[in-house]
Amino acid sequence: MAHRSFLLRIGITLLSLGAALPAHAAATPQDAFNQLTRCVQTEDVQTCRTVQTSDSLPLYDRFASYGLLRCLPKDATYVSQEAEGNAVVVRARVTQNEKPRIMRLVFTQEAGGWKLDTPESLRRGMGENWQKQVNMTEQLYLMMRTQMGGQLNCAMIHALAGGKGTVEREIPCERHHQPEAASQSQSPRGEREKSRREPRQIRPHQSREAEGKTARHPG
Repeated sequence: MAHRSFLLRIGITLLSLGAALPAHAAATPQDAFNQLTRCVQTEDVQTCRTVQTSDSLPLYDRFASYGLLRCLPKDATYVSQEAEGNAVVVRARVTQNEKPRIMRLVFTQEAGGWKLDTPESLRRGMGENWQKQVNMTEQLYLMMRTQMGGQLNCAMIHALAGGKGTVEREIPCERHHQPEAASQSQSPRGEREKSRREPRQIRPHQSREAEGKTARHPG
């Protein structure tokens, strides 16, 4: 089940936000992003291909042939961008499973324009072993498609997809860990351990009794 969650992430990055591309090359990363966005909205697979880097084309062609373009979110909105060396990382807001998400896509210059670098986007989102994960996800998808045929629709693909990658929550959920002492104090065992660690406190009346015994039995 964990590997299934990569399917939509891979598709989103590979076909990611595409658009009816004008004749000129994208002058800026945001221009390339806007071209890609329009292409996804019109489901123009061939035009989207022109906004992919040459290194991206083998993966793009494979996953485009699966028809995943129709399942991608159509509401991608540019948020911001940040230069990292020769590349620019574009942050975009999308809706996935009825929840707002942030997508990070890497663009580089090639052939006089900006294009989507799919391998680098996947590497940054999924880690150094992204190729292995992509291959495993692809095989799982093909097996499911063979077994389910036309019943494997976009709703099912969306239900199988989740987690991160190039797509992540707009406001990441953080786990708040309680300090160890606080956690232990909520259980009887924690109370016992706490009592063993702390010195026993002598109450005022116990202190007076001890003083009396000392007076009666000096030395």
